[in-house]
Amino acid sequence: MPTAALRPIYLKDPDSICDFPVSWADWLSVGDTINTVTWGLPTELTEPAFPGKSHTDTVATIFLQGGAAGAYYEVVCTIVTVGLRTETQTIIIKCEDR
Repeated sequence: MPTAALRPIYLKDPDSICDFPVSWADWLSVGDTINTVTWGLPTELTEPAFPGKSHTDTVATIFLQGGAAGAYYEVVCTIVTVGLRTETQTIIIKCEDR
């Protein structure tokens, strides 16, 4: 199991399609906003064609499907801001039958 220290852990049923938001509000400088977002996914989790992913000025969101019950997955969110700052956050997805 991946180390989850200081990383959010989200629960997901293997059959569900769920959204997973990553907030950057506490990290962003005053006046800076998210410009682009990229996601790193394990092969067991996929992004559905719709609704996929989106972002606001302070939150990046991805919808995910798949996974195996009992497994933990690391999902990496990388942003570049309008101020050209780059940062990465990793969240943990725990799949379980619900």
